[in-house]
Amino acid sequence: MSPQARNPQLKQLRVLVVDDAPMMCDLMRHLLGAVGVEQVETARNGDEAFGLMATWRPDVAFVDWEMSPINGIDFVRAVRRSTRSPNPYLPIIMVSGHAEPERVVSARDAGVHEYLVKPITPYGVLMRLGEVINRPREFLRTETYFGPAPRRAIKVAPAPA
Repeated sequence: MSPQARNPQLKQLRVLVVDDAPMMCDLMRHLLGAVGVEQVETARNGDEAFGLMATWRPDVAFVDWEMSPINGIDFVRAVRRSTRSPNPYLPIIMVSGHAEPERVVSARDAGVHEYLVKPITPYGVLMRLGEVINRPREFLRTETYFGPAPRRAIKVAPAPA
């Protein structure tokens, strides 16, 4: 993506990248910069990410699925449900090399906003950012779920009179 294609509205966006692989953190920083994001912080694990969330206050997070010591799904669940979470409403984009429908459903059920499959491109990053910025969703809380409302509301037929 050329510098002319960079989105100036993304300049002030604060993005947290959570990944235990330094090379992926560098790649995400580069791709985010290519689309116009200038404020990027990285964390190598969930505890480090929680610390950054409390002090730096990101607007959105890209979280890798395959991490240690906890994976990305467990991190998302902690962000959404932990009493020590600095921001349970943080828009989270899951990054994964797995595109299987059951993985996407699992991420959704954990409270992920968007799902980005590797290999990652500037276009993919920009599209997912656009979804969380331009189409924000309300949050739902049930006995078993806390996270963004589904994009498509399930239509329930009215009960017969």
